[in-house]
Amino acid sequence: QRSQHVKVFISFAQFENIIDEPQNARKIFKNAFNILKHSPDKQDRVQLIESWYEFELELEDEDKSPDDIEFVKNNLPKRITQRRRIISDNGEESGWEEYYEYIFPDEQSQNNNLKILEKAKLWKKRKLEKNNNQ
Repeated sequence: QRSQHVKVFISFAQFENIIDEPQNARKIFKNAFNILKHSPDKQDRVQLIESWYEFELELEDEDKSPDDIEFVKNNLPKRITQRRRIISDNGEESGWEEYYEYIFPDEQSQNNNLKILEKAKLWKKRKLEKNNNQ
């Protein structure tokens, strides 16, 4: 428990699974999930939750827990592609770059913005379909 790095948690959980202790591996994933929930690095959370989801899906039938699978599935982040301006060293604008932003279900304040974004995309899609049909 000295290190709180995501790769340490994942490796430890995988080790527990290899030695046929899936319940211990699940406890490690849950502990890591609670610790990394407050981490500013979303990429670590994404890596952990995706590893945990793969772990749950690959378990033997007698070790599977539908409740745990559902919990992990409900906590998977939504990936959104966003754009930002690239500013060169001399301060001039040199174009745009796309990057991924991850929105977790427990981030309520950003979920409102996500709903607006989804509605805007749906409106644009409907508008394009309407124009194509005319």
